[in-house]
Amino acid sequence: MSRTFTREEFYDLVWSKPMTYLAKEFVLSDARQREEERQRRESVLRQKHIDERRSKALDSLLEEMASLDRLRRLVSSLRAELEADASARIAVLLTFAEEKLARRELALSADGLERRLEESRLFAEDDDHDFRPPAYY
Repeated sequence: MSRTFTREEFYDLVWSKPMTYLAKEFVLSDARQREEERQRRESVLRQKHIDERRSKALDSLLEEMASLDRLRRLVSSLRAELEADASARIAVLLTFAEEKLARRELALSADGLERRLEESRLFAEDDDHDFRPPAYY
């Protein structure tokens, strides 16, 4: 917090209090300046870490959604073809694919995502749970 003094105010202040008091009040010590700078750097690194974790999780979810869409198309196509010609292998494949589709849809539902994000500690106040600042910077 900076303050502007007139010449007279500053003169009165300098002559009213000991210099050691004024030095502590108006000048940060070197150690305090270093600590504040370290905290600022750590804060930037912490936010970068959080952003990277969130981006990685989002990319993974988008890939899973794309895979889910492909599986839906396959199941839909197989259902249409199975009505015309019921092959035993295709029927087994369709059953397997439908079970897989149901599990993936459940995992990508709002409740499934909430559980996953909670386990991964993402998108909440504990986003930085595995952040370790470098020993020296």
